Amino acid sequence: MKNYLFIAVVTILTILIICASVWLGMSIVKYSEIVGEKNEPSSITTESPKSVTEKPQTYTNTPVPTKTPAPTNANNSAYILPSDSREISKSEIMNFDYDTLNRAYNEIFARHGHDFKNKELKVYFEKQSWYKPVSGKTVGISDLSELEIKNMNTIKARIDEVK
Repeated sequence: MKNYLFIAVVTILTILIICASVWLGMSIVKYSEIVGEKNEPSSITTESPKSVTEKPQTYTNTPVPTKTPAPTNANNSAYILPSDSREISKSEIMNFDYDTLNRAYNEIFARHGHDFKNKELKVYFEKQSWYKPVSGKTVGISDLSELEIKNMNTIKARIDEVK
């Protein structure tokens, strides 16, 4: 009887490990598709497969972000989204324009000290009091929490819709 119980426990643990491995592998593949081969967050702006420059960048019909106050960090500086502390819903970002979505996406990496090569992003984040870049640092998937990865995927999906 004890042998059957032991075998059942080992079998269940093995199945859980396999499921977790598959999920992690799928997350890495999905993340790689989002940021490209370089694992550089600013690739949405500079190196996306369908370059932003291929489409006219007029936003006359693009809704403006909602006027709800942005969440703040410990230093009372505004974040675009609290993507490091709670799950972001698609409805929250539905009215964001491309530039706001791109900044919200890259804000996830900026919180970890990513040193942006893209001049536009670099200038924007250097104006944020909470941003502390680490010279030459490239933030990768291993630096992000599961929540941040999930929120990154939600924001990226909306970016693809807006393009």
